[in-house]
Parts: sequence; structure tokens; C-alpha cells
Amino acid sequence: MTGAPGLSVALALPRFRAALQSAASGATEPLRLPAADWLASRGRRGAAWRRDWREWLLERSVLDAGSLRRYPAGACVRALAPGRPVDGTWACADPVHLLTGLDRLQLAPLSILGLAAEEGRTLVQWLNQALAGSGFTLHHAEPGPWSLECGSAIDCDAIEPALVEGEDIRELLPGGRDGLQVRRLMNELQMLLHEHPVNEERTRRGLPAVNALWLWGFGTALPASTVQLPLLHTDDRWLAGLWRLHGAAARTLDGVATAMLRTDTRALLVAGARGDDRFDEPATRLRRWDVQLCEPLVAAAKQGQADELAVLFGDTPFTLARASRFAFWRRGGALAEALR
Repeated sequence: MTGAPGLSVALALPRFRAALQSAASGATEPLRLPAADWLASRGRRGAAWRRDWREWLLERSVLDAGSLRRYPAGACVRALAPGRPVDGTWACADPVHLLTGLDRLQLAPLSILGLAAEEGRTLVQWLNQALAGSGFTLHHAEPGPWSLECGSAIDCDAIEPALVEGEDIRELLPGGRDGLQVRRLMNELQMLLHEHPVNEERTRRGLPAVNALWLWGFGTALPASTVQLPLLHTDDRWLAGLWRLHGAAARTLDGVATAMLRTDTRALLVAGARGDDRFDEPATRLRRWDVQLCEPLVAAAKQGQADELAVLFGDTPFTLARASRFAFWRRGGALAEALR
């Protein structure tokens, strides 16, 4: 490997801990993730990161944490779609499956849907017919989330669905000045989705129905100027859209190893955020992250090609300096210990 001297790399895997816990449930033997474990065993562990994981990455760029407020998720995701500039108010619309119980309303893991593109387009077309004249219009996107175009400004606080998977959401529904309006819209969409032919067919095939849309990330993007941003490889639509609004293009996770070989790469940000393929078991997902994202960092560290590597496993950060590769006395197993 001949990566650039002085290379600085930051890797965020916000769903790593949850995937590790899921993989460990019922497993007969520990899951081996040699590259991730090497990084944790050689790295200096920092305090748990309690803010948005994207802020952790942005601290390593010319953008700051406030960029997430100035450029909300809805507008950033819409910026990835071809066509006219992103004007007005936008939100993210995630198709979800809600589990109802006697005293709980639970958001099922996003990964269980596995919604096909044609199914999504059919549902969006159907919902837009019902929304005609309401001031709201849905726009399908593949991959998701979908976008909700708002005819007027909406002031609403709504949590990202990936943060509340498996939780009782009755106290986590949208709030703020226009929270009631958004909750009413979500209820209307939920009723429209009930017994739709797409959902009836999914139920017949043993698949969960799309019985709600989770609306979040409301806001209007401020004007953005072109700035020199670090190279970004990610599957996170919010970050990719943020880069797009600032005149840069995010790249896919497939190219991380190649990016670290380039002699002109000085700073590299990597975020494996989604990991929500319905047919991708947690153990498989973790192994893919280990090989695709962690192994290139280990190779760069062992060959002294990076001045600093920073890794965020879930909410636990580790930092490796150039000399960390010589810490041979540190044994493996640090990752499992740190994420208990």
C-alpha cells in the first residue's frame, strides 16, 4: 500500500454496537472481527460520544456541527435528486413498520422492510393522489428515505427513525410549533396505507407491511458556498447531500481502499451508516464492515502511511497515532471489552 504520507482518516460506524449485540444474541461462539479489534486494541479510547455521530465526522472538516442545523436532513436528501435547485421546506419520509401492543407503539427495525423500488413508487403515487391540494408532495427515492415537499415553512422537531428502532415511540412523536400538524399528516398517511394492495401482497408473502411514514428532518437549507471538503465515502444520504450542497460529491463505500492508495489524498472521511439490507444479517454486515472499511485502515496504520486514524464504533471513539502500530503488547479483545 502506498497511501499518502500525512493521511488523516476518520471512520464512523454508528450502528456497529447495535449490530454486534444482535449478532451476539443466540450465537454459540464469539464473532471474529480482526481488523476492527486491531484498531480498538491499538487505539486510545475516548469518552463516549453522546451527540449526533455526524458531528463527530464534521469536526474533522471545514464544516462544523452547526451545519446539521443549517442544512437539515430533508433538504440535503433532496439535493441528491436531479432537477431543480432545493428551494423551500423539505423533510425526510421513511417508510416504516409500526408494531402495536396493548401498551406500546414500537418502531420495528428499518431493515425488516426490504421495500422494492417498484413497491415504493406505487405507494408514493397512491399517497400523492390523496395529498393533492394539501400542500404536501412525496418524492420517491432509491435508496431512501423519500422526500416530502412542503408548501409552506414547517417548524417541527422530529427524531431520526434510526435512533429509536425497537423503542416505544408514543412519547417520541414530532413536536414543536407545527408538531401537531405533522402528527395529523402522519396519521392520515397511516390510514391511507392500511390495506393498500402493495401491503396486502406483502402480507401474503410473509413480509411486514409499510403501515406508516416517519417524517423528520424538516427545514430549509441556507445558501451554501463551494468549499474545500475532505474526500467523503458514505452510504448516509444526509452527509452526501450536505457535500452536494457545498459543491462536492460523496463517493460510495466500495472505493475506500482505493482512495487510501491515492497519493493526493490527505484527509478522508468514511461513514457506514445504513447497514439496513433486509437480507443482510448483523454478523454478515459486521464482517463486511470489517473487510471493506476497517482493513484498509489497519493496512495504512501498519505501513505508517497515516498520521492519525479516528474510529467511532457506535458511540465509542478510538484514536490511533502513527506510532500506534508498534504497540505490540496490546492484545486483541479490546473491541468486545469496550462495547460491553
